[in-house]
Amino acid sequence: QSVGAILPDNSFNSDYLFLNLLNRYKDLRILSGGDNGRGGLNLEMIKNLDVMLPSKQEQTAIVSLLLSQDSIIEKIKKLISILEKRNEFMTEKLVSGHIRIKEEDKKTIFYENSANNWKTVTINGERTAIPCDWKKETISKIFNVSRGKVISKEFIDKNKGIYPVYSSAT
Repeated sequence: QSVGAILPDNSFNSDYLFLNLLNRYKDLRILSGGDNGRGGLNLEMIKNLDVMLPSKQEQTAIVSLLLSQDSIIEKIKKLISILEKRNEFMTEKLVSGHIRIKEEDKKTIFYENSANNWKTVTINGERTAIPCDWKKETISKIFNVSRGKVISKEFIDKNKGIYPVYSSAT
């Protein structure tokens, strides 16, 4: 493998150069001979590569802003990951009845379903426990289930949020 190094001097910010080249990745791939992964930049191409170079002070300001935004984006990604895991946990607990929810004085209250508030029912051939105040129904008793109908994308877009649409392979 060929390795080329770009060693910046002190007249500009090396992080700026990195971000500049990173931003131009697609252009550099095309310059190197295509997007198929077979091309390569040679030393002559790298030496003759034009770079827009603002003052060092502005380069530093650009780097500072972009790295700050990257840091914020990473924090948001971590928060999203935490919220996705929380949502997965809460979904499992809430739809199984292990954690219950109610509104009181305009506040949402979560509470654990008590040990003596369970009954056993058969769901799809398996015995399972559900809260005593829940009931078991078949989907056909609570939804209109039909087959062979095609629902257009326009219908779904127009009625977004009004009609949930579920599809199956059968």
